Amino acid sequence: MVLQKFFRKKSKRKGGNSDDPRYLVDHTTLSDDEYVRLCYRFFLERSADQGGLNYFVQKLHEGRSRAEILKEIVQSGEFRDLQNKYSPFRLPSLRDLRPEQYQLCKQYKKEGEALAFRILSPADFDWLEEMILQHGYYDNGGLWEAEIDDDKRVIAQMAQLLQPRRSLELGCFNGSVVKLMRDAGIDAEGVEISHLALSLVHRPIRSKIHFGDIRQIDLEPDYDLILAMDLFEHLNPNSLDQYILRCRELLGSGGYVFTNIPAYGCDALFGEVHPFVFDDWKSIVDSDGMFPTLHVDRDGWPISGHLIWAETGWWQQQFETQGFRRECDIERALHQRFDHFIVANTPARKSFYIFSVGMPENTSQNIISHINSV
Repeated sequence: MVLQKFFRKKSKRKGGNSDDPRYLVDHTTLSDDEYVRLCYRFFLERSADQGGLNYFVQKLHEGRSRAEILKEIVQSGEFRDLQNKYSPFRLPSLRDLRPEQYQLCKQYKKEGEALAFRILSPADFDWLEEMILQHGYYDNGGLWEAEIDDDKRVIAQMAQLLQPRRSLELGCFNGSVVKLMRDAGIDAEGVEISHLALSLVHRPIRSKIHFGDIRQIDLEPDYDLILAMDLFEHLNPNSLDQYILRCRELLGSGGYVFTNIPAYGCDALFGEVHPFVFDDWKSIVDSDGMFPTLHVDRDGWPISGHLIWAETGWWQQQFETQGFRRECDIERALHQRFDHFIVANTPARKSFYIFSVGMPENTSQNIISHINSV
């Protein structure tokens, strides 16, 4: 990935712990002035000019967080130019590489057309995944919100109501939810593949964040909760079953998967959160349930890096096939408690699922009673 190459180049020259960008988020030993100067040296490879130094220090004094300052620096044109200097890879136009598989498709219940990539065989997913990894798509695509905001607090609250002893969040970004879980007394850890995300990890928990693919990381199978918020849709469907089985393995003697997925169509429990994008998707629901036309941007990259576009029933089936049980009663209790916030602030979160494995059926009643009583 682009930043992996970038950080490796820098660590060879800078020495010390500069190969670990997480140390930048240090609120206890660095002054604001030192922090900004360090960001310039680490990310822009130069001393801070007086104007830039004054600008960012003033922002910090006005209440901006260090994560926000870092976000502004790594989104600058100067940083992007530096990334390109260290990497031979640029985000190419995928449409130029396979023009025959891109087409304009009629939008569902809307005027006009939108660009789609037509899947002709399972190998097409492998190619898209290879392009995403090879060209560092997730490190080039900007940053998600790094602050501990109300959305993350609500996710953590929902997860805590499942009464986990030990949890693992997949695709944890900078570990905000992990930190909230640990603050609540839960032995929480996270997994992330983005170096840029790791540069924003909250310092107190940086040792609790694992880098890499969960299929390859040596983790003790003793978790009783796995969080995966907006993650599974990014996976290659050819290996989705491997990831779900790995989740089952990591849950050890039993536990829950709490996941938020952009599932399309109408779900019997949470309704329609994500309407169909293309006309031809409607006919797919009655057959396979995974759509062969992927919504893409003008350069042919899947929107937000999503490799799986599927309806809600298909997603449920993927987990049930691997031995999971959907806990509709628990979901319903969480909807009753949190939908007022979700609908008003983060409506896409409404398409969440709770799957269990190895849990006695009467356990769900205890969880529901806890949700209703706290």
